[in-house]
Amino acid sequence: MTYKHIVLDLETLGIKPGAPVLSIGATAFSLEHDDTRQFYVKLRLAQQSMAGLDADTLLWWIEQEDSAFSAAFTENQAAETLWTAVQLFSIWFEQIRREADQEPCVWGNSNSFDNEILRELFERCGLEAPWSFRSDRDFRTLRALYKDKVPEPPFEGIRHHAKDDSAHEANWLRSILIHCNLADKALAALTAD
Repeated sequence: MTYKHIVLDLETLGIKPGAPVLSIGATAFSLEHDDTRQFYVKLRLAQQSMAGLDADTLLWWIEQEDSAFSAAFTENQAAETLWTAVQLFSIWFEQIRREADQEPCVWGNSNSFDNEILRELFERCGLEAPWSFRSDRDFRTLRALYKDKVPEPPFEGIRHHAKDDSAHEANWLRSILIHCNLADKALAALTAD
């Protein structure tokens, strides 16, 4: 199966590139089939610079549900170093790209948040992000344009958990893109007559 779209979700302690990152989630999907492929990695917070820490973001985390807070801040043996996390993401991304035989669109909520923060993590490690800036897409904008036509689906999992948020956003984005394709086909049929 080929996946032509990837939705990123990062849980962070700031809103700008350079912020400490708690976890990286991504969900790959296609419009042609319902299956998805997910990526998730928890990062070791103690091994990151706190220079980009944002007090408002930290206060926001304190106000979240216990399950979200615990998932964000509990580190275990599965937590990875920054270097390992970006390497694992690159391997996962390259597998998706090879199977699709093209670079997938990389969606963020918004791309100036998720995409740019992840790209900066690669730079911090002296590496290049595995996707081109030409593939950056903005789910927040598309969601705002279509929220009345394609309502938000029910959420499954823990809100503000990178894996669950990326899956939810991918599910909603897929519905919006299918809606757009059907509208395009209907319009083409009307204008062909």
